[in-house]
Amino acid sequence: MKIQSFLKSSPVFHSHMVYDQFFIPFQGELQKQGLSFSQAMILLSIYFEKSEVYPTQLSETLLLTSSNVSHCLTYLVKKNWLVRLSDKKDARKTILKLTSSGINKTTRLIKYFDQVQNDCEKKLSEKKILEWNKTCLALSGLL
Repeated sequence: MKIQSFLKSSPVFHSHMVYDQFFIPFQGELQKQGLSFSQAMILLSIYFEKSEVYPTQLSETLLLTSSNVSHCLTYLVKKNWLVRLSDKKDARKTILKLTSSGINKTTRLIKYFDQVQNDCEKKLSEKKILEWNKTCLALSGLL
């Protein structure tokens, strides 16, 4: 078809193709575990942090709105994977801690994310992965 030459050079088409063929199945697997991508990233962020974690840090680090983080936290608390605690130094702040079931959930998530990472590394060299990441960052600032 005549459009093929355009499609070969279209970052929009290729981005959509990656979304359809990679991210949708990835999201589907997370949904089987009862999580959205943002919720999973919040659990992982708290798990790997050695110091106290605050909602504002999650917003800044994960590039989520504060209302999105709040919505995710409410869900994670409801599932008993996370608790909100008052900061003893500043009662206006909320500290986030994983519960034991939250730690168990997160360790399963880590295994899944590691599996996906390993699959990517088998198909792509480290150099190509770094190039892909740079390209995605460049594209994210376009719209």
